[in-house]
Amino acid sequence: MNEKSMMEELLPLLTDGEKYISMSWATLSRKTPKLNTFLMEGISSKPGSSSSYCYIGITKSFLNIVCLNPLDVTRVTGKYHIPWSQIKKVSIKNNLLRCTIIFFFENEDFSINWLNSSGGTGIKTQRKLVQRMINFLSKIYSIQ
Repeated sequence: MNEKSMMEELLPLLTDGEKYISMSWATLSRKTPKLNTFLMEGISSKPGSSSSYCYIGITKSFLNIVCLNPLDVTRVTGKYHIPWSQIKKVSIKNNLLRCTIIFFFENEDFSINWLNSSGGTGIKTQRKLVQRMINFLSKIYSIQ
């Protein structure tokens, strides 16, 4: 997991004219049937399946997620392209060590966890990237 591989995996998910507001690595805590409807590429996993490392990219219109194999993070297991219009609200829990954001669809939710440091990865500015995501989400979902 490093900045180069993160860019290689997330950049192809951009739609015309879009750019990333922020990109980082995280852990997707569980998959849901609704989340699987946004699977662009990869194998649909059983709802509730275990956590997986992932790269996260946010644009003004989409949440992009690239899931990685837990035993070999150089292998992609799924790519998700989720319009913000499908996410009804978010809940943000941020403290010194960790940030958890819960994304709510109509009847389901999924969460993504970030460590506020990047130890063990080649991603140097994790804390700043996570804060940028929090700021963006707080603005579009009117979170104080």
